Amino acid sequence: MVLFNHTYKNYEQLEAFIVNNIIGDNVLIQVFASKCSKENLALIKDQLKSLLPKSALIVTTTAGIVNSGEIIDDEVVISFSSFEASIVKDVAYCQKSINEILEDLTVKYITNSTKLIIAFANTFRCDSALLLDEMSKSYPNIVIVGGNAGDDFQFKECTVMASEHSDCDIAFAIIDSEVLSAQTEYFFNWETVGRSMIVTKSIGSTVYEIDHRPIVDIYEHYLGKIVRDNLTEYGIEYPLVFEDNDTVIARALVAFDEETGSITFAGNIPQGKEVKFGYANINHIENLNHQYLHTHYDKKFEAVYIYTCGARRQMIGNFLHKELQTLNALGNSVGFITYGEFFHNRGSCSNNLLNITTTFITLNEKVHTETIDFQDTIENKISKEDVRVSALTTLLKQTSQELDENILYLEQFKKAIDEVAIFSRTNEKGIITDVNENFETVSGYTRAELIGKPHSIVRHPDTPKELFADMWNTIQSGKIWKGTVKNRKKNGKSYYVLTEISPIYNKDGSFKEYIGVRNDITELEEYKEILKTELTSTKKSLDDKLYYIKQYEDAVNSTIAVLKTDLSSNNKCNFF
Repeated sequence: MVLFNHTYKNYEQLEAFIVNNIIGDNVLIQVFASKCSKENLALIKDQLKSLLPKSALIVTTTAGIVNSGEIIDDEVVISFSSFEASIVKDVAYCQKSINEILEDLTVKYITNSTKLIIAFANTFRCDSALLLDEMSKSYPNIVIVGGNAGDDFQFKECTVMASEHSDCDIAFAIIDSEVLSAQTEYFFNWETVGRSMIVTKSIGSTVYEIDHRPIVDIYEHYLGKIVRDNLTEYGIEYPLVFEDNDTVIARALVAFDEETGSITFAGNIPQGKEVKFGYANINHIENLNHQYLHTHYDKKFEAVYIYTCGARRQMIGNFLHKELQTLNALGNSVGFITYGEFFHNRGSCSNNLLNITTTFITLNEKVHTETIDFQDTIENKISKEDVRVSALTTLLKQTSQELDENILYLEQFKKAIDEVAIFSRTNEKGIITDVNENFETVSGYTRAELIGKPHSIVRHPDTPKELFADMWNTIQSGKIWKGTVKNRKKNGKSYYVLTEISPIYNKDGSFKEYIGVRNDITELEEYKEILKTELTSTKKSLDDKLYYIKQYEDAVNSTIAVLKTDLSSNNKCNFF
């Protein structure tokens, strides 16, 4: 196959380009438009179909065009992929359900030889994430690439077309081949910072709560009030990052609802997902890009299709030019800046809607022997600002890693404590703020019944008031209190705990909370009571026996005395 790119000016130049490059009928045409009206795009589409009536053709508006390693705005670029041993076809759908689309594709277009599907979706009219997920189930081994159409960052209206459609929800180019090699890859390489958090309430791409707190509070807590007050301007630079289907996925912020406090992202974030904040360390991204390319690629390809995210363009600026020029070293390239790019993971056989990535697919119908030259094409000057940013991002990375290690240690420590101990946290007034499962099991109360209640909820009335007075005096003085406490379960039964209560302070010395760690020693206390009872019973039995022995001894002694008296009397009588 051969890839030709043409910047459209007029019909005459287009016709001359096709004739001069001997572009035949078995060709895939991709049209990428920046700041071009729907009417002009439809005209260009019709001109192409008149010149190459048997071609497969798909059209999209963009947030920038990728043309041989360069980013182009305010133009229309037409890409011709001329195949030798592959069959190309196109189809588009408008106002069709996902089931209807899949059924039609399966019956009319997908064959046993289908190797590649290129999809352009209308961002505002097609749920591409859901469609990709369903296509993964129906066609797990078919590579799907492409992206959501852009509109030059106006976020108002996109246009997608195909051979027979001038305005559709989604357009597909389908390539059947026995010889085509199509390998997908993507660059993300954002770094994550801070602790892991759980999305506790989300609907589709809209997130309401993280860690049971309003998501807007999370952004303000970790990124500051300026970011919170200007979320749509600054929040995009700190995407939420998670893993799905063995693919690292970032979601960029696109909208904020002040009334509900919710944030909408450029793609779904499932409820229950573990997420972190991401940030761009340019040196890190560049190093990993170069390392990967040098390790995995040594021979050129016949064509490279690139679909990179509009958010990535906004975040890393001019570095994206360098990234695209480096990719162009793999082979002549074309593509566009998307509002969400489609990626096929070969390992998990799944398709994902990504954000903030550069996805690309390398194509060959024949094996090439030309060696790739990765020589940098952009002069690399290091400024003081570059050094400052690099040092700051390195600092963030290292502190984030150390924080993760500490959190992991604490989580393991807490897990170990939870396995063997009864744990609770209380505020300065002794109100319970957290308990573990062991506390629920031993006390008979549920977590919901305990949170917000004073610890006296489990206090046994037999416990001396002096014990609690001593405990409060000790912990309020900043010391650890230790002792055995008799408590009462929800059902009224008593239980005993060996208790340690520690005051916890913030870094500035202010009070934070009390933590109580207890061990259930009820069986030990009951055994002690049994021993006491047995000892008391044994002592009483011994005392009784001693009493009887004493009585017996007294009786014997009395009898002996009488006998001695009688004997003495008898002896005297006989003597005289």
